Amino acid sequence: MDDVMPSPVRVEVAGGFVDPIERSRAQAIVASVCRRSGSAHGRIVLCARTDPVGSVTASADAILVLDDYRLLCAGVVGASTRDAIDALGARLYRQVGELGSGNRRCASSSGTDGAAHELARAGKPRS
Repeated sequence: MDDVMPSPVRVEVAGGFVDPIERSRAQAIVASVCRRSGSAHGRIVLCARTDPVGSVTASADAILVLDDYRLLCAGVVGASTRDAIDALGARLYRQVGELGSGNRRCASSSGTDGAAHELARAGKPRS
């Protein structure tokens, strides 16, 4: 029997109801970003809230561990869970592309739509 490798991406629901199909979509999208970036693993937090009028606001946040010293973080808010997941995937792909182009800090053009953060580990030798 073949061993099944666990997904490198963990999905959590922080509030509200998130359809299992959307959780799987989020996991697949972010796992694809992990493969593209060479990331070992990541975590997604999904949340969907319905206000008293019945409109839904959803959020999707992700943290990918790129290596021992760097994290890639992004978060979005959308009108639906699907919108938030799609926007999160697009943002992460863009940030990974910026990393690949040599932009080490990956700051967004507007400065407000998420950013990749490098974390210096204590004792890391400076280059």
